[in-house]
Amino acid sequence: MSIQRIRVWFRKSERLRYISHLDVLRSWERSLRRAGLPLSYSQGFTPHPKLAFGSPLPMGFISEGEVMDVTLDERVEFAEFESRLAVETTEDLALLR
Repeated sequence: MSIQRIRVWFRKSERLRYISHLDVLRSWERSLRRAGLPLSYSQGFTPHPKLAFGSPLPMGFISEGEVMDVTLDERVEFAEFESRLAVETTEDLALLR
C-alpha cells in the first residue's frame, strides 16, 4: 500500500549526455534500492518499483530540471530521503530539489 509520494527534480549533466532514458531509469532504481528506502512495488508477476518520470530527453541533451515521482510504503522525511540518496548518486545524476 502506497503511503507517500515524493516529487524530486534532478540533473542529467554533460558526462551523461549520451546515456539513454532507460539507463537513467535503471540508475535511479538501483540508487533508491541501495539507499534502503521503503519503495512501493507494483503488484503482479514481475513487481517493479513505482517510479514515474517526465518525458524523456532526446539523445545528446542535458538538463537541470528532470522530474521523478517516487512512491514509498512508509513515511520518510525529505531531509532523510535526500541524505540517504545523496550517498548513492553522483553529481552527474543528482537531486536538485
